[in-house]
Amino acid sequence: MHVSCGKCGIEDLLEFSKNFDEVFLEFLSRFDKGLVTEKGLAENLKDEGIVRSENEIKEMIGENKPDKITENILFSKKRLYLKIRSFE
Repeated sequence: MHVSCGKCGIEDLLEFSKNFDEVFLEFLSRFDKGLVTEKGLAENLKDEGIVRSENEIKEMIGENKPDKITENILFSKKRLYLKIRSFE
């Protein structure tokens, strides 16, 4: 699970849990230990190929014309493999 603060830019990846409060408490604990990243984590995800830019997706599609649902999924900012929860 990706947890981030839109105001200060800190973020971290944590093990998924159905209880968001547990994840948030783990995030705070990691922050206190200095293990939370200050900006750049999202860029690392791009570098690793986990998150792709719109241009990369268009290049992968090439001349193919996906149906509307597939296109919406491909260009959605919400990723199926990564639950994102921001706080402020």
